[in-house]
Order: sequence, then C-alpha cells, then structure tokens
Amino acid sequence: EPGRSLPGATLVIRDGIIEAVGVRIGLPADAQVIDMTGKIIYPGFIDMYSAYGLTDPTENESISRAHDNIQMRSFFRAADAFRHNEKDASQLRSQGFVMAHVVPQHGLIRGKGTIISLGNGPISALIVRQEVSQVLSIDRSYRLGRGYPLSAMGAYSFIRQSFYDVQWYEQAHAVYSASPRNTPRPENNPALAVLGL
Repeated sequence: EPGRSLPGATLVIRDGIIEAVGVRIGLPADAQVIDMTGKIIYPGFIDMYSAYGLTDPTENESISRAHDNIQMRSFFRAADAFRHNEKDASQLRSQGFVMAHVVPQHGLIRGKGTIISLGNGPISALIVRQEVSQVLSIDRSYRLGRGYPLSAMGAYSFIRQSFYDVQWYEQAHAVYSASPRNTPRPENNPALAVLGL
C-alpha cells in the first residue's frame, strides 16, 4: 500500500501474475530465486496512450509517400522515431508511471506503437516491445497537409477502404506467387503490406 515498505520481503510471481508479497512467506518448490538485495521493487503505472519521446511528424519523412494519401502512415514505427528525454521521463516517473505505450500522433492510420521503459539507459534497453499496436484515429492531421478526407464520415470511409485494399493486395500477391508467368506483377505498396496479416 502507498507509504508502506517491507524491508527483506519476498515477492512470488507465477506466469506473470503476483501470487504473494510478504516478509515471511514460503517459496514454491519450483521457484527460481532472484536475489534483489539492495534493490527496491515498487508498483508502477503504464501510460497507455503517450506521445512521450516522439519526434515531429514532418521530420524524416522520406518514406511518407508510401501511399497516395499522406494520412496513411501504417509504416511509421514509434520505436524508430523515439528519442529519450530524461526530463520528461522523470516527470512521468514522479506521477507513478514506469512504462509508456508510445503511439504515433498523426494521420488516420497512424502506425505502430511501442512499449517504452521510463528508466535511464540506451534506447535499445528502454524499448520493451517494438510493435504492440497499429493506431487508428478519425481525427486527421492537418500538420501533414490538407486533402481527402475532410470529415469524420470521410475518415471512416478511408479507413474501411484501406482494409479492403489490404485484402485485395494480399490476394493479388498470392495469385501472382502461385503463377508468376501468367499473372501481371501487382504493385508493391509498403503501406498496405504492413497492414496485412
């Protein structure tokens, strides 16, 4: 509980779930013991929708034309754009957060979110999981430019059509793979390929 500490306590975790916490608790026979002497274990929150550490979307946009519509950014990976900022991380930690689900903030099909530790160290050590989500929104980003769609209804239509396009894209490539001599090669579209199964 907040404000209470248990020096010399034991924490039992099984299958990712905390089973017991206490000072004099028995260890399961199959336990793997990890000595945490001198360390502090404390609970923490995960910020489930954060822009922490992301660079401006207009920077490094060399692949932004992977699709005809700039609002399609399925290829964007938050893990690649993430930059550690100790001041911001420290502020989040002071509020009880230990990790953040960092998600792209621009476009309708925004790209892949990542789980980031709010600790210190090299970026490779801070990234817990690189691709955990594909982020969608009906709020278009004017920062990326103007153009279709301009309304919420248009955004829904764009997203729905994009997933129909992905189905067509996968089927076209499957047909081509089965018979490359008799079938025209379909287009290569990284934005659609990323959304496929």
